[in-house]
Amino acid sequence: MGTAYRDAGRIVAQSTGNRFREGFFDELQQMDLMPVTGLVMTYALDNITPDSANTGTAWATGNKTINGTLNVFPDNNDFRYIGTNTTTQQATKQFALDNPRIETLWEYLKRLYGYKTGIVTTSEVTDATPAAEGGHTLARALQNDVARQYVDGVFTDGPTFDVIMGGAKERFDTRTVANSGDTRNLVNELQSSGFTVVQNRTQLNALPSGSNAPNRIVGLFRTGNMDVAYDKLGLQRPPDEPTPSFAGFTDQPFLDEMTGKAIATLSKGGAPFILMVEGASIDKQSHPNHANGQIWDTIEFDKAVGVGRSYLKNSAEKKESTLLLVTADHDQSMSIIGLVDTTVPGSIQNVRSNTPYPATSAPPPAGAGGTNPGETGGFPNYEDANGDRYPENTNRYKIAVGYRTGNHTGSSVPLTAEGAGALLFFGYFDQTDIFFKMARSLSMNTKPLDSALEQKTKADVPQFNPPPQLRREGNSLPILATPNQ
Repeated sequence: MGTAYRDAGRIVAQSTGNRFREGFFDELQQMDLMPVTGLVMTYALDNITPDSANTGTAWATGNKTINGTLNVFPDNNDFRYIGTNTTTQQATKQFALDNPRIETLWEYLKRLYGYKTGIVTTSEVTDATPAAEGGHTLARALQNDVARQYVDGVFTDGPTFDVIMGGAKERFDTRTVANSGDTRNLVNELQSSGFTVVQNRTQLNALPSGSNAPNRIVGLFRTGNMDVAYDKLGLQRPPDEPTPSFAGFTDQPFLDEMTGKAIATLSKGGAPFILMVEGASIDKQSHPNHANGQIWDTIEFDKAVGVGRSYLKNSAEKKESTLLLVTADHDQSMSIIGLVDTTVPGSIQNVRSNTPYPATSAPPPAGAGGTNPGETGGFPNYEDANGDRYPENTNRYKIAVGYRTGNHTGSSVPLTAEGAGALLFFGYFDQTDIFFKMARSLSMNTKPLDSALEQKTKADVPQFNPPPQLRREGNSLPILATPNQ
């Protein structure tokens, strides 16, 4: 989720109802409204272009490792692990699980200080980014072993997390000797140890909050990765993107709903907690260059950011004791290249890469050089008829994007911060510094920094915010309000 990804989400979601005109937005995204911004370098130990395993390891432990590796260092028998297929993985996985392990901030805070810990994602809960908070393996592909580590604990006495939500149901309850080396039902084991089990959106949203919230939650809402927001909303995919296949899992929650229930459980009774929330398919839909699947997941993620900001701003005490960060593990290659008129025959909204990921012998069609059919100027006219802030995508003028590749890139990614110690995250720094800055915010008195940030906010120029009448009528505002207004 580099800068172009944030920009695309903003343009699509915040331009409905003529709320983006003359170069100004009436409203910004939740992540835009956070007062501190930094830029993060994401290079791996062995590569200029990283993956989600080593980048997650960087922010969770403060250490760099090699691509595909979670919270361990390489050692001298790594060559013995053969990840060709399930059979070779099981026969040689001992050489991927015996590497020197690094304790994550989640494990450290739970083990020493009694923090409650959580991971929430729209991917498999054992995938690289959520696994970066509690998995330890040379090979991120060993997801069944990561699931076992969550339940047994690696540095913790018992389960690593108090909240686990996302996909990967089969890695917990459909284990065999052939795919896992055991036949344990990890969902039943978690339930026996005090976890409340939810299987769909209806059950999740029925959970109480406040003092009646569950003490622990495990929610595995489908096999594999959860379906993207675009498909959960029932929107029509364009011809160059796939139709959804829910595999029977038609009642999946949205990321903001999972986030709200996770915070309710983790903060129950005023407990200290640390939570990672991932909008996973911003990445997963970008690999095959599916722009709509990707952009609407960015909108869904921003709604989850809004849940976090609402919790932080709920009281002065929470604001003084809570740090909220929004960042990405790595960037990908989408660029915003303008606007397209979808009524023009053969119009191209998405200029796809000619080097797809993974590479194939028959690359998808891409726009020819020069002006693409339908390319036009002006502003988009997305509409949101039901007011859920997910545009229906049936409008004429849509954002036009292009991809250079289906792979990751080595570009720096933005980070926005709010709350206690947020000012530590101003500037340009390495991804490993996120870990140390988080730890510093916990171990120091942040009030002088927070006071300085408050003074900056008071002295800053106001955001462009036209009066409601002008907003409704779509008129322009000739002047900006002055600070003392």
